[in-house]
Amino acid sequence: MHTWRGILYSTLFLLAVSLASADEPVIPALSEAQAVTLALQHNPQIRAAQADAQAAQARVGMAKSDTALQVTGTGVIAGSNMAGTLGVPGLMTGTTARVPGESGVQVGAMALYPLSTGGRLQATVLAAQRQQAAVAAQVTVTRITIAREARMRYAEWVERLAMQRVADDELRAQAEATKVAQQLFDVGKIPKFDLLRSQAALADAKQQVTNANAEVTVAKAKLAAVLAVPITAPEAAATLAVPPTNALETALTARPELHVAQSLIDAGQATVRARQAQYRPQVYAFGMVDGGIPGEMNRSVGFSAGVMAGLPLVDGGRRKAEVLEAEQEVQRMHAMRESVELQVRAEVTAAEARVAAARQNIDTATQQVTAAQESFAVAQARYQAGKSIVVELLDALQARTDAEQSLVAAQAQYRIALADLYRAMGLETMTPSPEG
Repeated sequence: MHTWRGILYSTLFLLAVSLASADEPVIPALSEAQAVTLALQHNPQIRAAQADAQAAQARVGMAKSDTALQVTGTGVIAGSNMAGTLGVPGLMTGTTARVPGESGVQVGAMALYPLSTGGRLQATVLAAQRQQAAVAAQVTVTRITIAREARMRYAEWVERLAMQRVADDELRAQAEATKVAQQLFDVGKIPKFDLLRSQAALADAKQQVTNANAEVTVAKAKLAAVLAVPITAPEAAATLAVPPTNALETALTARPELHVAQSLIDAGQATVRARQAQYRPQVYAFGMVDGGIPGEMNRSVGFSAGVMAGLPLVDGGRRKAEVLEAEQEVQRMHAMRESVELQVRAEVTAAEARVAAARQNIDTATQQVTAAQESFAVAQARYQAGKSIVVELLDALQARTDAEQSLVAAQAQYRIALADLYRAMGLETMTPSPEG
């Protein structure tokens, strides 16, 4: 019995060890495109912009309601010795309820339908629709801005991760150099100054690793704030993308700011037409039903129906001033659109120049890294052979570290320049082929 129990315990122990030593699931690295997608899905600023768009759509519905049949019911329970009318708050303009000349109940209904407003209501609806189009385009502006922010924070995260690796490499190299210095000092081939200098450089390398680790944490937190979701990927999947072509042509077609400006121009022109329509008669059909207890003049229910028209004859120049104001607003919108187009052209030109410069800086930094690595290898061999002093080795190591950091910074600047170019082109997401 004890034998079988021992076998059972042994089997369970081996199973537990097997499960504990099994490889954990591999979390895929986060790519730039995935970061942008997450930001566009979860960032609260986009939801706020979408709420504005829904509100603008509701305003279109409000404007359209003025072109439809309006029916309002009223009711009054009153004690009075004087008949009169009472304005009813919260209902259509001009709606009133009749107060009976004695205590009783009075009910009624009024219907109003526009027959001709000189195009005022139609122009008002069109202005609201163009305003809605402008707000909808502003949602795209927000999305593009968030996409750019995600790209830039991703570039910063990639840069900090790369700087962390550079710091780790320097620490390992410095630890090896200090180990060699200790060995050379022990056999009397170098003075204590060289050993102390190497040990000080090792302490500095450790501090740089600590700082690099902290910078990675900060950059990751900033990226997570833009994505509005926790980052579970262990590191970034960093690739350098090829810059897009036909940037200016794309920008002049896709930039939502240009669509916003044009929609505001259209809205302004519709507002001009709506105000000009105030010079024309405003004609409405109406119908009213009124009844009460007790009745008046032997009738408990009465009605009236007809057509009414109104036209201000003298308004002291108010309508003329309102039209002029709307016309000047249209002129301002035209000037703003021209200004936006000039800004778009400048942004695209500047972004393309920065991308080209960053690409050249990467090539230059890559050559510097190759030269610095070869120089460090020579200095390391010379020092280990006792043919040079520690300063030469430390200088070569520092030169290698500086070159690698310059390459990392150049790559980060390239990604940031691309983020600016995508935004200048009016692009939310783009997946150009990575460099080979």
